[in-house]
Amino acid sequence: MSFDRDSSRFFGIIAGFKFFKALQSFINERYVNHFNIDMSEFKKPNEYESLNALFTRKLEKLRNLEDGFISPSDGCILQSGEAFLAENELFAFSIKGRTYSVEELLRDNYEKEELKNGLNYANIYLSPKDYHRYHAPCNLQILSLTYTSGALFSVNERHLSKIANLYTQN
Repeated sequence: MSFDRDSSRFFGIIAGFKFFKALQSFINERYVNHFNIDMSEFKKPNEYESLNALFTRKLEKLRNLEDGFISPSDGCILQSGEAFLAENELFAFSIKGRTYSVEELLRDNYEKEELKNGLNYANIYLSPKDYHRYHAPCNLQILSLTYTSGALFSVNERHLSKIANLYTQN
């Protein structure tokens, strides 16, 4: 195991732990201050029972939609474009010319016909300060959900430039 994967797993264990109220409030406040999180749309940091609850916090106020691109999540678009065909396989860019296989990323969670006309993609990086939930600008129903296990590397730009095929490994 690498330090990055071990530290992510360790953080996940600690983040899920519910400390006594005063200590949890202190931890949550430090996290918010360290990552400069804007909490204006959320409950106060001391109202979350764990760091994971804070990390996956729920919006308390509705967001107004504006014209233009509507993202399914907060975050920074690191790369976007049209996937390209190479050696009979679709590839997308992560950053700085690095590519990953779209089919390897999706594994067996798609039908071949779904990719026959190509696709457009956006790699959205959610930093520790970003809101970690997804939304759609319309009513929809999730028909299925697939969990795919993998490594737990950070997907920040530094790690993307160091670790080949990071998205497909995660």
